[in-house]
Amino acid sequence: MAEVSGGIFASASNEEELQKEFDRAEKVLESWNQWKDDAMYDIEVQETDNYFDILGISNDWYFTTLGVDNNLHSFADVLEEIEFITYEQSKELKNRISTVMEKIEETGNQLEKDMEEISEKSLQEAKKWLNKNINPKHQKSDIKHL
Repeated sequence: MAEVSGGIFASASNEEELQKEFDRAEKVLESWNQWKDDAMYDIEVQETDNYFDILGISNDWYFTTLGVDNNLHSFADVLEEIEFITYEQSKELKNRISTVMEKIEETGNQLEKDMEEISEKSLQEAKKWLNKNINPKHQKSDIKHL
């Protein structure tokens, strides 16, 4: 009997004791199910937290690179204005700045995608583990019919 019940053994010498054991087993099952539900909820909360964390990082990246882009283009304008470089040199410098900024933007987009994929994978693994490993063998109705 202990093997069938997963290592738990209880004896009952009459119907009342047997009913108490069934009630106890039902409470244990309810506790496990509640714990599993709470753990699944925690995973879903983490999913939302991850989403907003990634969004925050992406926004920070965007505004930082926008500021750098604006500063570099302004710098090229200043260099031209004080006649340190010619209009053609300023134009070439701005083209190079734009090329670099496009690469930085692409990198930011890739980082965002990578973070989303890592988050999704780890959350799915957590859900899969929870469903596989924290799954009581019997449902509440099964206990009553044992």
